[in-house]
Amino acid sequence: MRHSKGITPNKKEENTMKKYQVRISETGCVMETFDTFSEAKEVLLDYEGEDRRNGEYEKDYYEVYNSETGAFWCSELAGYPESEM
Repeated sequence: MRHSKGITPNKKEENTMKKYQVRISETGCVMETFDTFSEAKEVLLDYEGEDRRNGEYEKDYYEVYNSETGAFWCSELAGYPESEM
């Protein structure tokens, strides 16, 4: 199932301002937010795995975005130094 619809965050999540967002690269639509890069990366890879199983995989469809620095990461950047996140 392609995760293309925006998710409205609940008020508790909105107030905590988590640093890492898994979002749709093209639109910036935020799917989920996390405190750590590793959590966000794991979810991004899960989304891509589900898309592959369903025949809907699209390269760089999802990204992890660091809301504090503006840095982003996608699975195609697997060799990119994650310390930059």
